[in-house]
Amino acid sequence: MISVDQVERLKVRRGDKRSLDRILFHYNIEKNLAKRLRDSRSDERTELYTAVYNELYETVPDLRKIMTDAAVRDVNIGNQVKMLSRYVSLNETFLEIGAGDCKLSLAMAAHAGRCIAVEVSSALLPKGDLPTNFSVVMSKGTDIPVDSESVDLVFSDQLMEHLHPQDAAEQLKQIFKCLKPGGRYICVTPNRISGPHDVSGYFDAIATGMHMKEYTYGELKELFCGVGFSKVRVLLARRNVILGSVPVYLFSLLERAVLFPPDLFRNKILDFPLIRLLLGVKIIAIKLPK
Repeated sequence: MISVDQVERLKVRRGDKRSLDRILFHYNIEKNLAKRLRDSRSDERTELYTAVYNELYETVPDLRKIMTDAAVRDVNIGNQVKMLSRYVSLNETFLEIGAGDCKLSLAMAAHAGRCIAVEVSSALLPKGDLPTNFSVVMSKGTDIPVDSESVDLVFSDQLMEHLHPQDAAEQLKQIFKCLKPGGRYICVTPNRISGPHDVSGYFDAIATGMHMKEYTYGELKELFCGVGFSKVRVLLARRNVILGSVPVYLFSLLERAVLFPPDLFRNKILDFPLIRLLLGVKIIAIKLPK
């Protein structure tokens, strides 16, 4: 378990204003729920993903407040829309996996012909009047219940790490299947090298909360290529500015460089915002036409 000073430093880095008692309460709840997922069979997880996330949001209401903080969400969504709108047009289909409150998908409705939000929990879904080109489909964890080759751009943010490791490849197969030839999948996920990034990061050396597995660039490339993506690159983007894309191996070298020093020096390296930015995984994978 890390020290109180380390917890306080991490709270500042994450912008977490909760007391240590509330963080510890959240940690214990999430760790127990995550253990249920980790220990479950594949057939059990078709219902369990929905059950544990509904229970988490109900039991830890301050987590819901963090996830739906209006000011933070508006800035993040604005930046994401500027990035994603470059990859989809008004006659194309956008699909977001793990849409949460669906604010991003709703914002993308102005930039795509059709927007689909995929979720496992109804806890945060929007109510009221919604755009006619927007729809929500419920998933049981890994399935993407849309037609084959019907989507031009798939996006997920902070989703991959929430999947049971045995389910990650299956969901990627579903994503590949739903994409049209030439379609793209942009995946944003925390990097294992700078983690853990869930609440267990306050207390543990590896993720033990709802982050079932955090990945490196190299691990993700292997997974993506394994399901059929033949072009996988690191997307360089800062807020709304896309700088381009580069080969994955360059960032694998960065990961190795960060891992090389002893733990004390590695933690100091990870305190640099630029290093954390570079280690924030943004993968763009393209389904090339046959």
